[in-house]
Order: sequence, then C-alpha cells, then structure tokens
Amino acid sequence: CDDGQYEVTAPTATSDRVCANCTTTCDAGFELVGECGGDSNTECKSCDEGYFKSTEGSDWCSACTTECPSGSYLVGECTATSTPVCKPCTTTCNAGQYLTGTCGGRDTTYCTACRTCSSTQYETVACSSSTNRQCSTCLTSCPSNEYLSGQCAVTSATEHTSCLPCTSSCPDGKFLSVQCGGRSNPPCQPCHPACTR
Repeated sequence: CDDGQYEVTAPTATSDRVCANCTTTCDAGFELVGECGGDSNTECKSCDEGYFKSTEGSDWCSACTTECPSGSYLVGECTATSTPVCKPCTTTCNAGQYLTGTCGGRDTTYCTACRTCSSTQYETVACSSSTNRQCSTCLTSCPSNEYLSGQCAVTSATEHTSCLPCTSSCPDGKFLSVQCGGRSNPPCQPCHPACTR
C-alpha cells in the first residue's frame, strides 16, 4: 500500500491486495489514536473525562478549563465537545442596588435591590454599592415619665421618633398643668398670683 494507506484485504492467488486511506481526522469529541500502517488503521477515540475537542480535525483533545483568573468565574460544563469559559464577575450596580455574593470558582457577585423601609420604619444604614439599607421600627409609645418626640421618616429617611424624659418639676411660681405622656410634655405654666409656688 502507498504511504497514508493500510491493507484492508491481503492479496491471494486470485485477487490483488485491497488498500484504503488512513483515517486522518475525527469528529468533534474524538481524537486520533494508534498508527496507520500494515493492516492497521488509526482510530477515533472519544475524549477522556476532563478533556474536550470542539471541532472536527486531527487535533488531540485538550484539558477543560477548571480555574479562572481573579475577577472572573467559571460558566458551563466540561463535555467531550465543550469546555467551561471564564466570564468577568459583576463589579458595579445601578442606583438602588448593592453588590453581594463572592467572585471565584463557579460563584459570581450579583446586584440585588436595596431594602425599602416601611412607613413605620426609618433608615439606620443607607443603601450603598456594597451595603444593603438597614431599617429599624419607629417607637410608637414610651415608658412612664417619658413622652414621644419627633416623626417617623416624614421629612427624611433617617428621621425617627424618640422617647424623652418628662418635665418633672417647675421653678418657683410655675406649675405642671397636665400629666406628661403620649406625645405631650406639658410646659410649666405660671401660677395664679394667689399661689406661692
């Protein structure tokens, strides 16, 4: 047989040798193994686990990608015809979102909408590119001897109510006209001229 051929059928007393061209290319997912010559042909063998070949040809299978450089993550699966690819991790988010998650391996960072405080809450930590908004519930009542002051997130997100101590005594010539409590801290009122305190 000529170069690049192998013997398919040996010659006999009544027939000539039959030769065929050696296999030189394999489909995607397969690679050439063995040597062509004599009565042996090369063969196409499927890629081993962890290796791939994406196109037809004489190339060998290549190792699938298993690691990515810093700032990127692995996407896809290793098959006989494809390899995972490295994609850049998300680094910035739109307004009203913050970045969460970890970049590396098969994990990526992603953007999440910041929490919205309810009408009975106020903002304790603002939404930023890397931090979610934190909310706390506004006070609606106070213990005895204290009164409720302020408003809950009316003029600003961080505005909140608080409990302040009630006025417990007045200077000479003035008196407390009503009891302190709720949202009321009564001021000291002037005494009637007939009063001594």
